[in-house]
Amino acid sequence: MSASKKIEKILVKRDGISRNEAQNLIEECKEEIELAIATGNADKVEDILRDYLGLEPDYLDELI
Repeated sequence: MSASKKIEKILVKRDGISRNEAQNLIEECKEEIELAIATGNADKVEDILRDYLGLEPDYLDELI
């Protein structure tokens, strides 16, 4: 199972959302993380992960 699929499974089970909604949230989160890093705001990455997905920083490696 890919890392994103693991996160997707967590979101579907925990939040009761569809797989499609979970995939969209994951993609939006990835885009925001990439933007934060590209613009020198890497210190915001943990906040983005928490705000978008409600996950702890431990899951960051699985997104990138």
